[in-house]
Amino acid sequence: MVKSKKNTISEDIIIGRQETTKILDNATQEPVEIKPTDIVLPSSDIAISRIHCKLLYKEGFRISKKVTNEFILFLYAIKMNKIVIPDVALRTLW
Repeated sequence: MVKSKKNTISEDIIIGRQETTKILDNATQEPVEIKPTDIVLPSSDIAISRIHCKLLYKEGFRISKKVTNEFILFLYAIKMNKIVIPDVALRTLW
């Protein structure tokens, strides 16, 4: 996420009121500051949990769809034959 202060390896967008936490580094046994959230909400609002929610962003908020070769050929045939299909039908197919 652009301008996020989060320094964890999670690719998901995390929203909550926890700004930082400290954990011990296994190698050095030194405390390390972790910033787990991308969007920090007001810490005074106790109705919001420390890690309130997570938006799974791996597929760009969409579930990837596999398009079969047959479907691509179908669309190509429609284009080549200049067949007009209503938008409602295309949205249902796609």
